Amino acid sequence: MKNLKNRSLMAVLVIASVVIAWIVIANLIPSHPEHYTASATILLAIFTVILVVVTGFLAWSALLEFKEAQVIHSLEFLLRIDQVFSTPHNMDIANKVIKAGYYKEPGTNPEEWNDLRRYMGLFERIQFFVEKEIIDIDYVNRVYYSKMEKIVNHEGIYNHILKGSQGWQTFQKLWCDLIEHRQKKKEETRDLNNYAKTTQRSL
Repeated sequence: MKNLKNRSLMAVLVIASVVIAWIVIANLIPSHPEHYTASATILLAIFTVILVVVTGFLAWSALLEFKEAQVIHSLEFLLRIDQVFSTPHNMDIANKVIKAGYYKEPGTNPEEWNDLRRYMGLFERIQFFVEKEIIDIDYVNRVYYSKMEKIVNHEGIYNHILKGSQGWQTFQKLWCDLIEHRQKKKEETRDLNNYAKTTQRSL
């Protein structure tokens, strides 16, 4: 719908430009030959302005379409990520992280650890798209923070995978970014609450 509106505006602009140019030409054609040069210069300037306006509008329209495409792409990606997390296999892993008795040494076989690593790798992909500004960190905080929190606070997972590991820096970077984001949100909320209290007192 937005693309249709943009094209309609562009068509109106082009038609209006042609009409204006035709009117100007009709009024500026000189009756004396010695005025041809001056008239040609004026007409050239007018057409240049029209060209700049039309080009600027086309660039603006293309930018709007590009941003709209980016939003659609981001929504599609978020949907695919949510679908991956919602598979029975990954939901089973998430439940094991919560339940007591799982992911402890000894007692967890190598294949279970590998499945958990692949599950944690999904968060690293999320961090990549956060850095590329495809996904907003606030969305990650709202949807995935609790999942990451349970992993990071799980003693068995921390000791077996995360502790002293150089291979999970991207995972840890996302966790640190989430902590920083949540701290900022708390500070903003506290400032807003203080402002509200001050406003009430002043009333």
